[in-house]
Formats: sequence, structure tokens, C-alpha cells
Amino acid sequence: MTFIAVVFASGTAIVHPRLAVAQENADLLQQIESESAASLAIGMPAPALDIEHWIQDGNGRFKPLEKFAKGNVYVVEFWATWCAQCVLEMPTIANLQQKHRRDNVQIISITDETVDEVKQLLALKHPRAPETMIAEITSVYCLTADPDRSAHDDYVKASGISGIPIAFIVGKTGLIEWIGHPGLLEQPLQLIVDDKWERERFKQVWDTQRLDESISKRIDALLAKEDFAGAIGLVDMRVQSLATGETNGNRSAQRERWIATGASLRLSSGKAGKATYDYFLEKMRSVKDQPLELIRFGLSLEPVFRDGKKLGPLPRETAAQLEKLASKIEPEQQPVYNYCLALMCEFDGRLKQAIAFQERAVQAAPEEQKKPLGEILKRYREQFAKQK
Repeated sequence: MTFIAVVFASGTAIVHPRLAVAQENADLLQQIESESAASLAIGMPAPALDIEHWIQDGNGRFKPLEKFAKGNVYVVEFWATWCAQCVLEMPTIANLQQKHRRDNVQIISITDETVDEVKQLLALKHPRAPETMIAEITSVYCLTADPDRSAHDDYVKASGISGIPIAFIVGKTGLIEWIGHPGLLEQPLQLIVDDKWERERFKQVWDTQRLDESISKRIDALLAKEDFAGAIGLVDMRVQSLATGETNGNRSAQRERWIATGASLRLSSGKAGKATYDYFLEKMRSVKDQPLELIRFGLSLEPVFRDGKKLGPLPRETAAQLEKLASKIEPEQQPVYNYCLALMCEFDGRLKQAIAFQERAVQAAPEEQKKPLGEILKRYREQFAKQK
């Protein structure tokens, strides 16, 4: 069974009537919310550091530490020598340390590897600065190794994060202010240094993202078992939960994404009704002047059709909207434009019209595309001949 994600870039959602959600789905959502609550989160005291080896110390500027000094700001970053993204971010981290060297900011990068493994990396040139050794780049901040993984367990594992690189900003009061990719450190670090950081607002965003990630994993597991009813029920519960509480831009955007996911699930599983079709029709109207968005939507319907699911009025309406935009189609867009129109006519049972559009697609296509498009045209003609 095929699942497609049909999400338009813009437009206002029409909230479809919710399916009756079984109590077990409500219990499941509550269980997921409980499981996603990490033992280390935004606003909690930062654990003390117990690092075995301090390899780089900012050229003598920094001393090894366990507890965080009040009034100072710290970045605790986790990396590894085998992690390409971690190595690529080293110049970024070094630049931030230099930028804030007079702001009582200390950056501490921690790997769970051995000292020898780290030193082997330090002896290499950096991939983004081939004339500079990694040892020179990282010399301005604290590069450390903690093979017993105590720091990793206290931060990464405790926060429920599964990958690296990941960075934590410890604020002036010793609390976790921010968690995220080190490539995104600059703005929150500056705001925290300037005492302009809105921790509670970020906490809401972070907690919502973590919960949504947990729900998505559970939905993936349900879809792997082709339990579409369970997946849809869980999505509906999430939509309902986001409809309560304080309304803000992030919460509204999250809710819209879940509504779109539910509509896509219904369409893919053959459970679409008028409300689902109306949702996509409204989305279609919101991008009626954007041919590429309409084409993208039309093409996304193909796996659903091939899987034998009903598409209702969507193919005919997509074709109607696209035909209105014929004058806006650039020459290089003609092949995919006409191919999409041919598909919509096929899905709507109008093979004669599908043949006409596919002929135009073949005619407009560059040489390397003519053969595969021609094969589709041949199939249309054969199917049409059998109908006579």
C-alpha cells in the first residue's frame, strides 16, 4: 500500500470532520507524550561535566571545568572524528568562540572516542580549508575526549537525541537555554549573551518538535503494518490536541502539517471522502496561479491511482486548473505540463484527451525524453483501441 504526502506550499486549510477516535488512540497519544518527555530539557539545570581528557584549551585561555560558573555562557557540543558534518562545523564553532572571546563564552566539544583517535584527526588538513590543519582551527576552543561516555549520557541520551552533531547552550544561570545543530548556534548564542533570549518560547517550540517526532515514529510503525486506521486516528488526536491551548504561529503551522498528513493518509488508504477531497480542492484553489505547484500535486496522485484508490474529483479539477494556465507555461515546461494533463485525463477515464496531451508532451520533449514519453503514448493508444 502506498502512502503519499501531498502538501502544498501555501493556502488556508479546511479542517475536515474528525473521525471518531477510539479511546485506545487517546491512550496511545498520552503514552507517546509521556515517553517524549526527556530527563534533560530546555529550562532544566545543566548537568556537571565529568570529562576525562581536555585536548585543546583555547591556547591556554580555558581551564578544565566540572561546574558552570554563574554569569558565564557555555556551549557543550557533541561530535566524533567519523562524523563528516561534525568536522565541517569546526570552523563555525571556532569563529563563534573568537567572536565571543570577551563575552565570557566557553565552547566545549566532546567526543566519546580515545585521545589517539582525536589526535589522528588533528594531524589532518580541514576539508573546507585545505591549507589549514584541523589542530589549528580547533585550538581556539576546548576540544575534549570522554571515552566513558558519561557526558554523552548526561546530555545527549538524557535529552532523547539520537544523532550528532548536537549542541547545548548553558546560560548565565546554569540552565539549558537551547538545543540544536551547531550550525544554528549563532543567533541564539548572541541573544543569550545579550540577555534577550526568550527561553519559554523556544521551549514550546522544542517540546512540540520532540513530541511530533515521537508521534511520527509511531505512525511509521503503524504504516509498516498497514494499519492506516490506527495511523489516521493518531493523526486526528494530534490535530485535536493542537487545537487547544495558546495559539501561535508555530502551533498553527504544526497543526496544518498534521491536517495535511491526515488528508494524505486518507487519500492513500482509500478512506477519502468528501471532506478529504474538499481539503485538496481548497489547497488547489490557493495555488491556482502556480502551475508548478499544480503539476507537483497532479504527479503525486499517480501512485495512489496505480494502487487502485479513488481520487474523486481531484484529477478532473487539476486538469481544469492547469488548462487555464496554458499561456503561462514556459517552453521547457511543456513536456511535464502536457504529461501531467495526460495523467489527469487517464485517471478520470478520458483516454482520448489523454492521448492528445501525451502527443504534445512527446512533441515538446527533448530527444532523450521522447522514448519514455512515447511508450506511455503507445500504451494509451492500445487501451483506447480496446475500448472501441
